Amino acid sequence: MSHRPEYRETIKTVLGADATFSSYTQISAWANAVNAEVMPAWFVATPREQPSRSAHGQSQRVTDLIVGLKRLGGDAIEDALDADAVVIERLVIGALRTRERDCELTVIDIKTDGGAEQRVGTLTLTFRITAWMPDPALS
Repeated sequence: MSHRPEYRETIKTVLGADATFSSYTQISAWANAVNAEVMPAWFVATPREQPSRSAHGQSQRVTDLIVGLKRLGGDAIEDALDADAVVIERLVIGALRTRERDCELTVIDIKTDGGAEQRVGTLTLTFRITAWMPDPALS
């Protein structure tokens, strides 16, 4: 199995097992629209990777892993998303950081859309995973 699907599956498992997110709906990261009926909802994606050769016989892979969350809320929606971000950061780094692989949070992005009573908040966390593995050209 490629490492990118492994990263996504690991985080889906971790989020799905967590008391905070287990009742949320897992959605595709590439969904064009999300209905209010499925919120709160979360997604995981690995949209970008930068491979490089780090030494003879070894490559370095820097992968962006995105965890996104959508929820409905009112005036305090930003506070709720900030609380979600704290939990997601702990879960992702705890699941992916090892001796052979680094994982760090690089961006937290929050957007809100909608009226005063029912806002849709979107939280997006971008993690940078750096892994060292055998050079695929020598396999």
